[in-house]
Amino acid sequence: MEEKEDKDKVKKSTNKEILQDLNHLGVIAVKKLESGDVRIFTVAKGVQETLSPDLAWVQKGFPSATPETTLYQVLVHGIRIEGFRAKEGETNIQIQEENGRLHPRLKIAQSTWMKSQRAREGKTHSSVILSVQSQS
Repeated sequence: MEEKEDKDKVKKSTNKEILQDLNHLGVIAVKKLESGDVRIFTVAKGVQETLSPDLAWVQKGFPSATPETTLYQVLVHGIRIEGFRAKEGETNIQIQEENGRLHPRLKIAQSTWMKSQRAREGKTHSSVILSVQSQS
């Protein structure tokens, strides 16, 4: 029910009114979309990364708000097939921890093999696609 009320509120509001409702220094503009969603534009990418984890400031005016995260795909070659379990959260966490010193903010949303299981048969290494939340 909350989501429907939020979409109705957005439809009745102007972009300027929504911007005033959000009332946050890092937000410079908003755009209502035909779907009823609102795209929020921030001063800089760093502001967006800071605001996304803490949605309390958005949810004051729009309780059902959720962030839409852009994912970036990275192709990693030469991954040992034995022991690597794509689509399992533990594997993603392990990769994040192993790369933590070089990439401290690395967040892997998902990992998938580039080739099917049949194509990997008889091989020791293959390529993996990692979906990460930051270009860096």
